[in-house]
Amino acid sequence: MKFLSIVFIIASSLSLLAGCGDRGSDIVKGIENQPEGHQGLGIVEPPSIKEQNRERNSVSAETVSFADHFGYYLFSFYANLNEMRPFFLGDSPKAAELQHAIEHFADIQDESIQILDLPVPDEFHLLHQAHVATLIELEMLQQSLERYDSSDPEAFQKSRIYFENVVINHKQMEREFNSVTEELGIK
Repeated sequence: MKFLSIVFIIASSLSLLAGCGDRGSDIVKGIENQPEGHQGLGIVEPPSIKEQNRERNSVSAETVSFADHFGYYLFSFYANLNEMRPFFLGDSPKAAELQHAIEHFADIQDESIQILDLPVPDEFHLLHQAHVATLIELEMLQQSLERYDSSDPEAFQKSRIYFENVVINHKQMEREFNSVTEELGIK
């Protein structure tokens, strides 16, 4: 048994040494003969999913335009939600914070109307449905803010819940938007 293991070790080392027969000059010649622009080991990074999808899917200009408009809308929507946040994070909001929240709410509504006026490409149908659901939550939030009574603690809790629902719906729209744009190879 010991004899077989020694023979195996010797055979393995001979085969390894036989493969190392390259001389230094052969290696240098091989490097010099590489085509121009060939760097390193020749590892080519695979294209990203968006690049692959861009090559595979042809996307209309209307679809790209809608994606651009909706992407800006999502960014602006988030910025307005962020400005409204102080009102909903406190325990006893002030009238000035309420007025500030209502102003940013109006900005979101104005932009939402512009987005609803755009023709929705088929690829963005689910995003449109998520947007409509978000608008319903926004309407509930608006009603809650319009009826807000600072002496009623339940009114504030209801407004806070509607605000949280709007934030959740915004995240859902972002996920759907990112999913569709990645699938289409846009952005």
